[in-house]
Amino acid sequence: MVAGYAAKELVSRGLGSGELTIISADDSLPYERPPLSKGFLSGKDPEDEILINKPEWYEKQGIDVKLRTTIDKIDLKKKWPHATSGEVFECDTLLIATGARPRKLDCPGSDLPNVFYLRSLGDSRKIREKAASSMQAVVIAGGFIGMEVASVLSQKNIETSLIIREDRVWGRVFTPAMSDFFERYYLARGVKLLKNEGVASLQVADRVGVLLASGLTIACDMVVAGVGASPVTELFAQSGIAVENGIVVNEYLETDQTGIFAAGDIANYVDKIFDKRRRVEHWDNAVSQGQHFATYLRSYESCRISRMSKKSCWGHPPNSSDAVGTCLSEVEVSRGAFAAHQRKLTLLPSMHFPLLPRLPKTNRRGLSKSQPPGKSPHEQIVRLIVTDVWALSQGTRHHAAPQSHMQRTTGWAERLAPLG
Repeated sequence: MVAGYAAKELVSRGLGSGELTIISADDSLPYERPPLSKGFLSGKDPEDEILINKPEWYEKQGIDVKLRTTIDKIDLKKKWPHATSGEVFECDTLLIATGARPRKLDCPGSDLPNVFYLRSLGDSRKIREKAASSMQAVVIAGGFIGMEVASVLSQKNIETSLIIREDRVWGRVFTPAMSDFFERYYLARGVKLLKNEGVASLQVADRVGVLLASGLTIACDMVVAGVGASPVTELFAQSGIAVENGIVVNEYLETDQTGIFAAGDIANYVDKIFDKRRRVEHWDNAVSQGQHFATYLRSYESCRISRMSKKSCWGHPPNSSDAVGTCLSEVEVSRGAFAAHQRKLTLLPSMHFPLLPRLPKTNRRGLSKSQPPGKSPHEQIVRLIVTDVWALSQGTRHHAAPQSHMQRTTGWAERLAPLG
């Protein structure tokens, strides 16, 4: 998702035809993630409706899209990604948005046929196809994705069991009252809940047998497991880039290697509000950070090029119009998808920064200390998460509620409880 939204923002800020190439091991253009466990999984949304940008949009903007291409090496000194095909993509600025891959069940049988994990469009396709011929399903998950998958399968008239380790659904996020509401809601619609349960093994004969830690065995046609995800960092582990629960970045999403950035699920960023580092696996985070990177990069170019001579140009001196930037996105090296954005940047000799984040007093980039404040990634993320909670209780989209989001979340569970 970072790829699609970064490209969209770059185009809105003056990206020219022929200045961007997208490289991906996926077989689809950049797409929205939420429908994978909702509308697309249920069959309501066709594939072309969940794309971030339509195929003709890339063609119109002069963006070359290379699908089914895998990167297995990156020259960090030059910031050049190397494809398994031998092709090398030259660049001066690198944005890593490798995302995360689903964790697999830690038990025998975790790789059996008809055992599915949901992360990509391809995963959602497989689950949807299998669901069309299934009568019973087991979902092993207690979080948001697992709850959504269980809901979709149940609505397809599939007898669905939801197995969770904890004593209530989504216990790390929901209050007890909120968990209770959703448990009653699911039970009333035919979903069986098995709480405080672990999976001992998965077995296969004619059907899949799910052996629980309590000794109970459930026979089913398909299993969907949602037990978390891990950031895809293998390519960078020995590279010299700081890796700790993702790739460590500063408030500009830049790593400890100058000119190399990271965004989305993989970025371990500075949260100024709570004075800590955090890594967020949420679609709002991917959207906001992709847009933030594009905004910052274009604005930073304006400042830097306007302040330096051609001899010290960031790019290919002495011609200051030939700077090149690259953005890697949706990367799964060796076993999955890798996407890259490669672009020749248009350099604007301007000192205007309309949407940059609030700048610190000591600015290593030499930008103006009088820069007007804007929304930093963490400010956007916190605001969006808060409004999403409110929107869930109201059954509407978060951007329909512009004021007093914190106040609107007050009493959320209490307002929901009587509805059960």
